[in-house]
Amino acid sequence: MTNATRITRIGTVIVPVSDQERALAFYVDTLGFEKRLDAPFGQGGRWIEVAPVGAVTTIALVQAPDRGRRDRGEPGDRGR
Repeated sequence: MTNATRITRIGTVIVPVSDQERALAFYVDTLGFEKRLDAPFGQGGRWIEVAPVGAVTTIALVQAPDRGRRDRGEPGDRGR
């Protein structure tokens, strides 16, 4: 029995973020990614995709659902 996958390419990886503007600035301004897509999504939301220049796979920066995190912060916030 083999465990080989037939997956040959990953198109988009979804990353939930608490602040889309801050995440977009980090990926573009700090990491040097390019913004590939920024479009309305759903009711008042945005679908944002970024990627390293020339990469096939993109990262979608989607608004994370609010689950009471306002008071606790999120992993990686480090007191911001």
